[in-house]
Amino acid sequence: MGDIIVNTKTGIKSSITYDNLYSINEKGETSLGIFSPLKPKIKGTNLKFITGEVDPSILGILSHPNHLIKLWEEYEAKGFPLEDIAQSLYVLELMQFIESEYRSVSAVTLLAEVIVLLGSINKCKMIAGFSKKVARDKKKILSIVKSRNSDKHNIQKNLEVYKQTYTIHNEYNTASYINKIVPIEFTDDIGQPDFKVIDTEIFIDTKMRLENNKLAYKGPASLHLTNGIVLSLLMKDGFAPLQRTFDEQNSDIAMINLSLSAYGFILSTGLVIDSNFIGVLEAALDMARNKEKVVIFYSSPRGTIHKVFAICFKRSTVDRIGGDLSEIDSELYRLGNEKNFSQFASYVNRLDLGSFEVSDNSLRIRSL
Repeated sequence: MGDIIVNTKTGIKSSITYDNLYSINEKGETSLGIFSPLKPKIKGTNLKFITGEVDPSILGILSHPNHLIKLWEEYEAKGFPLEDIAQSLYVLELMQFIESEYRSVSAVTLLAEVIVLLGSINKCKMIAGFSKKVARDKKKILSIVKSRNSDKHNIQKNLEVYKQTYTIHNEYNTASYINKIVPIEFTDDIGQPDFKVIDTEIFIDTKMRLENNKLAYKGPASLHLTNGIVLSLLMKDGFAPLQRTFDEQNSDIAMINLSLSAYGFILSTGLVIDSNFIGVLEAALDMARNKEKVVIFYSSPRGTIHKVFAICFKRSTVDRIGGDLSEIDSELYRLGNEKNFSQFASYVNRLDLGSFEVSDNSLRIRSL
């Protein structure tokens, strides 16, 4: 395949190339090339990986590539298995491309997730509890990498490395977002929520929905989106992690990152007018001080806009509406049926905005 390039007036933002990284024999069997090390090289203001080139700024990283390479070397020296993570992401990216019959190509190479991990950790050095969290996360990664290295071409084992990498850099990025608004500390018990607001008893937990590879609802090309449908799509996407974060970890605020989920992009489209993260977090904190359990759905799209978009609801509302929609999904999956948007809409259209228990002062949806 030729290079796939995203170019702007300021230069190449990302490119993907898999040429000469795999071979196909006469029986149609594919084998991957083995390359090491996979640490990127500096090319101007970009980082060049074996699978493509990326401008760190589109990943929300404003550090110069020289600094990112030094971070890579620093954390490798501290025992982080960055080369092993990169090897795992490399295998996963190429195998997914091959299994899709050479059609599935990421906008940015998966190897860039190592840089995102390093950048997110580096932003949190001044948050209380940082050193203990980094030590715990290193143990988690080492354990998963050790399992993966026993069967290096196992898709599931490589997928676990990918998921853990995303989970960890989401926790650090989210901590940096919150700490700019209200001071927090990392908790030191794996059974607790991720963060505690300093000088309060408010605990915040973050989860990331990794569902970018699952089918969304199918339906006609032209759909009538009501306000209720917009809100319900977000609740459906974010419902699954809530039982653990509230009932097992006793969180006060659950923050669910929908950046990679089927409908998380809705938050950044402008449909939700009051999606400013600062206002949403302050509203959630006020609710938590009044002993209300709160859910924040948020999204931080990659690209030229570096912003967090969010919306919050009472947990009871998300449990009721998101739970019903998850049951509908589960039943369709059990029956082997395609998810049809009309079945989803028929449920949502029986609701009215009062069902969402959101006041006009805390949420406004653009007229649809």
